[in-house]
Amino acid sequence: MIEGFRFGEIVISGTRYGNDVKILAQGDVIHPWWRGSGHRVEPGDVQDILGDEPQVLILGMGQPGQMTASPALRNELDRIGIRLVEKPTAQAMEEFNAALDRGERVCAGLHLTC
Repeated sequence: MIEGFRFGEIVISGTRYGNDVKILAQGDVIHPWWRGSGHRVEPGDVQDILGDEPQVLILGMGQPGQMTASPALRNELDRIGIRLVEKPTAQAMEEFNAALDRGERVCAGLHLTC
């Protein structure tokens, strides 16, 4: 599904995106994805993902890894039983594709720059 990533650009199912994206469990892409707190992901920033009830949420933290899940989001994911994976976006892309290959119900939020 995710075919490529480089700083500032990602290719998902043949479509190029130049802003941060979310990928829902059915493969829908939400673009652009803006967060209320910039580099901190809060529960409100991923309500559509939480509504999809994934087994795993993968956050691509950007190329050097500036974006992070807030403590509130970590607590919410723990409470409802969703595994969180945070990695630099290039590695998050690989983890997302691997989760799909394993048949997991997976969603992602991917930061494309810092």
